[in-house]
Amino acid sequence: MKAQDDKRWKAVLDRSARPFFYAVTTTGIYCRPNCASRKPKRENVRFFNTAEEAQKAGFRPCKRCEPDQLGEYLSLIAKLCRLIEAEGAPIPRPKLSEAACISESQLVRIFKDTLGLTPNQYGEEVRRERLREALPQGESVTRTAQNTGYNSSGHFYKDAEKALAMTPQDFQNGAPEQRIRYAVVPCSLGHMIVAANPKGICHLQMDDDPKELKDRLFERFSKADIQEEDDQLKSWIDEILQALEGPKKLDHLPLDLQGTVFQKTVWHALQQIPPGQTKSYGQLAADLGNPKATRAVARACATNEVSVIVPCHRVIGKNGKLTGFRWGIERKRRLLEAEATPREQ
Repeated sequence: MKAQDDKRWKAVLDRSARPFFYAVTTTGIYCRPNCASRKPKRENVRFFNTAEEAQKAGFRPCKRCEPDQLGEYLSLIAKLCRLIEAEGAPIPRPKLSEAACISESQLVRIFKDTLGLTPNQYGEEVRRERLREALPQGESVTRTAQNTGYNSSGHFYKDAEKALAMTPQDFQNGAPEQRIRYAVVPCSLGHMIVAANPKGICHLQMDDDPKELKDRLFERFSKADIQEEDDQLKSWIDEILQALEGPKKLDHLPLDLQGTVFQKTVWHALQQIPPGQTKSYGQLAADLGNPKATRAVARACATNEVSVIVPCHRVIGKNGKLTGFRWGIERKRRLLEAEATPREQ
């Protein structure tokens, strides 16, 4: 039980889409693991398999992530996810659809509507998680590849570098060269933290409290070599600060975004929305070819680690209402107002 709870707690910290719920005893609220609300303390968290279990234990649903609105197929998806997790790798679609007693096309549809992933993509995420857990255990990289279900070394190395953002050997050795440099600066929306690794910006958040920003960074990248350093980030920060005051494109800045295939697809689509314009979650889902994935799109927006550059603030409710923004609705309003104001020449 403790091992399962530890994995679930990691999913909460990573804001991963997983078929379980967590509740916070100090607030009486339960959430999805990928809810964008502020992280609770571990000692105040309980885990549940279903929303019904959480409600029977006396917890009420979070108004931000709406965990009670996941639909009739959640219990089936949870069962299938556990089959995939037990396998530790993708399960062929015909075998999964037979286990679920539904067609393959329906299987893919309800998976994408509920989690924002296909069954195969979920299986790949499970295998990558096994890889991240197995590499530090001391076995050879080759043996680890075999034990985590990779059938070819080419597939393993290609997938591993995507999952780890480094080579498997470097990850196994503790990633000694993986450095993160950050700076915290005051801005018109409070304080902003910008952090980057050698591949690009990996973290950009806002808060009134600069200490809270630092604490979140060190919690999110707990194994990295993190150092405060203003000089190397200065030119990027200057551009970001300009974007807070008026319309400015930032899609040329280098990024290193870690997420699922679906999340990265949503984040890329967000960058295609020009400053001064907005789209609804439904419109964005339709642009991605899956009009029914509105909730999955909203969850991907909520897990965005790089605010402003990946402009999740440009996505609004279908009635034009400003909906959930993990850095606060007031900041979202002010960002949109600034982008709608022509920049003085």
